[in-house]
Amino acid sequence: MMRKFFSVMMVVLIAVCLAVSAYAVTPTIKVPSIKIPAVKVPEVKVSDSFWDKWFAEHPINIKLS
Repeated sequence: MMRKFFSVMMVVLIAVCLAVSAYAVTPTIKVPSIKIPAVKVPEVKVSDSFWDKWFAEHPINIKLS
């Protein structure tokens, strides 16, 4: 039982030491600030005559059984 506890403690200690040393030598990453310009999307309007023509050519037939 004591041998297993000692083994687990050694693994934890090694993992912590490796993580701390890697953190100490890793430089900080500075993300550049990028300003994204606002994009204006033009409004698209479809006239009523288009819809009248489309429905005349493509009638919608709904059949309820």
